Amino acid sequence: MLDLMERASDDAFDDTVDAPVPLETLGIDQLKLSGTSLILRDFDKKYIYKVIKLHSATEALFYSIAYRIYPPNVDDLRVNNINPKTFKNVSYLVEQEMIPQFYGITTISRNGWFSHSHSSLDYSWYELGKNATKNENIYRAIKLENLLRDFKNPGIIDIKLGSHNFNYSMNYGEIDDHLKLKCIDTYREMKHKYRDSVSNKKPFDYQLDLNASELGLPESYKSLDANTLQSVFKSWRQRQVALETTEQELGFRISSIYFELPDKKYLITSAEAKQLSKSETVNILKDILNLNKDEKFSLKFVDFLNRLKSWILLQTSVSIVASSILIIFDQDDLQHYKIKWIDFTHINHNSMNVSHPIYH
Repeated sequence: MLDLMERASDDAFDDTVDAPVPLETLGIDQLKLSGTSLILRDFDKKYIYKVIKLHSATEALFYSIAYRIYPPNVDDLRVNNINPKTFKNVSYLVEQEMIPQFYGITTISRNGWFSHSHSSLDYSWYELGKNATKNENIYRAIKLENLLRDFKNPGIIDIKLGSHNFNYSMNYGEIDDHLKLKCIDTYREMKHKYRDSVSNKKPFDYQLDLNASELGLPESYKSLDANTLQSVFKSWRQRQVALETTEQELGFRISSIYFELPDKKYLITSAEAKQLSKSETVNILKDILNLNKDEKFSLKFVDFLNRLKSWILLQTSVSIVASSILIIFDQDDLQHYKIKWIDFTHINHNSMNVSHPIYH
């Protein structure tokens, strides 16, 4: 059985929270246009919370390593074999303010299991911190700065970097394309159920059977647990997306955009962005980025890319897949902007040197 959420253990709690903090889920209205992760925000809009999935806690450990905050119970997290020695000069990303500010791993829960002073209000989620006790409705989450907080009228551009080259078939054996598509469909079904559970407030920790034998996979796959199978299927789906979008040709693709031009409004969700052609992708980015006449932005953006490239090229045994560059503009003042590198769910540590497809 595949439990999508990593439940918290007793020593995982954040002691900086004195009382339960009500949270709201983010959707299109809050400019969350891509990604399947459940993301929440406090009502002061200071922090965001990314719930840690059982099969994919790598991002939590990456932030913990970068900010030198030792995560609780690291041994029970699935982290693709990464550790503080995996990365070279990871503190550079923090010193250069290239990644979001990280406030540690905290605990959150759905409402209904404790009494509180705001019982008349219909909040679905809370950050608990030290008020938590071990409970099946408690989950761990990454606590980050809310990058949109300082913008009155934010416009966002989310650019997915690189092409997906990590192939689990190298580890477990090749299968025919028809069977691979069947497994991809199973993975997509799981994602749709997850999205539905979040958007419609259905039971959150649903489970899905993943069985290699029932799916007709070769013998080499039958020893894999459900979470590893999920990761394998996701890698196949990522490769499929790379071939169907501009990833292979341009080395990147638009993941999502929200921006209002004088004569046109762009609201491009993740699903819509996957349909964009090379020319459409280039023209959209030109239209938006050319609005900013400030040469400082162009110089800073190029400088950001060069610094990121230099750091990635230092990493001789790490494959970073499906990360993004997030550009945020204040649409009322285009000289107010922010550029960050985000999304570190898919970091893989290999003993052999790896190539860096972002820059090929």
